[in-house]
Amino acid sequence: MVRMQNVSIVVIVLLFTSITPTAFAERTVDFVKVIDVDKSSIDKYFKDFQSIKQIFPKSIKSIEPIKQTENENIFKLNLKMNGVSLNPQVLYKNSDDKHLLKILDGELKGTVISTELHEIWGFDGTPNQGTIVNVKTKLNTSGFFSIINLIPESAIIYTLDYGFSSIASDTSKDSFNNFSEKSSKKARSR
Repeated sequence: MVRMQNVSIVVIVLLFTSITPTAFAERTVDFVKVIDVDKSSIDKYFKDFQSIKQIFPKSIKSIEPIKQTENENIFKLNLKMNGVSLNPQVLYKNSDDKHLLKILDGELKGTVISTELHEIWGFDGTPNQGTIVNVKTKLNTSGFFSIINLIPESAIIYTLDYGFSSIASDTSKDSFNNFSEKSSKKARSR
């Protein structure tokens, strides 16, 4: 009798979970960072969507282009987060000061990452040699992902901070290498 009752409970739970709509969760995460790199250098990373891997180096494994125009790209990402692999289609749009990534399908459908870049003084006081990076992430998760909080806010902030720090470091190295190359050419020509 007890065994039959346990089976009945399991059947009721399975029916209830299959009939109820899938869970859906939405969270917003804001991130602001000031970096000592000019705005145009950061814009280059966004406009070449393959460079997005440098902003999210630990999460994005590959990017496969689907459709490309001057201001809009659609591509398929191979993401790995907390041991789970995802392959969503992503739309990228850019305007003067805004870069928009929107996930078009899958468990993260509707997730939007909006990045605005604003010129400021560089850390050494040089005008327009610094950038304020302002990222607003509206994270939509559905089904299993909304229940287990697969992507905690701290992980998003860490990833963005790490990615933009890497871009600043890469850009600084490129600037230093270009400066060194120009200096050595001048010295040789004398």
